[in-house]
Amino acid sequence: MSHIPDAWRIKRERRNPDGSLNLIDGDAVAVGDLAHQLVGGYYSHLAAVTVASDPRATALMPATKPGRLVPEGVVRGKDGHEGAFHFEFYLAAVRNDPFVQDQFARVYLAGAIITLGDALSRHRYFNHQPELELLYHVRNGVAHGNRFNIDARGEARLARFPAHNKVAIARVPHSPPFEITPALRGTPVLFDFMESGDVVNLLNSVGSYCRELGYGTVAYCDT
Repeated sequence: MSHIPDAWRIKRERRNPDGSLNLIDGDAVAVGDLAHQLVGGYYSHLAAVTVASDPRATALMPATKPGRLVPEGVVRGKDGHEGAFHFEFYLAAVRNDPFVQDQFARVYLAGAIITLGDALSRHRYFNHQPELELLYHVRNGVAHGNRFNIDARGEARLARFPAHNKVAIARVPHSPPFEITPALRGTPVLFDFMESGDVVNLLNSVGSYCRELGYGTVAYCDT
C-alpha cells in the first residue's frame, strides 16, 4: 500500500475492453519486474545465511568422498575444471568470521543496486522520476568504492533531475526522506547513508514505479 498522500498522485488508468491494464512500455515493466525479483532474491539470500549461521547446518553438509579427509564443496571453471574447498571450515566462517559476515550483508545488495541501475541506464532512466535518480546516484556510489561520486557532471544532473524518495511508494511513513545533494560527495553509501531495509524499500519503489510507468496507471508529482 502506498504511503503517498493522494494529492501527490495522478490517476490515469488506461484499460482494455476486457478490463485488463493497457501495456504502454514493456521495457519499463521488465525493469520493474527485475527490481522486485532482486528484492525477492535478497530475502532468499537472508534466509540462506540464517540457516548457514546455525550450528545445526553442519548436518546438511555433503558427505566426505572416498579418499578425501573432509567434506568438500566445488567451484567450477569455464573449461570444466573443479576447485575444491573445505566445506565445513568455510561454512563455520558464516558464524565466526566478522569479515565474511560483513560481506554477506553488503555484497548482495551492492550487486542488486548495480544490476538495477544498469538496467535503468539502458533506458536512460526513463522519465528521471526522483526515486529513479536516487538509485542512479546510489548505484554510482556503490560502484566507486562505496562512496558517493558526485562530480561536476553529477551536480549538473542533480540540478536538472532531483534525486530523492519523497514521493516513493515504499517510503517509510514519518521517516526523513533520502535525498542526494553535492554535500554527500565522498561519504559512504552502504551502510552509512542507507541501511539494508532502506535499500530494499528503494528497490521496491523503483520496481513499483516502473511497472506503473509501463502500464500508464500512475504518475507521481515531484515535490
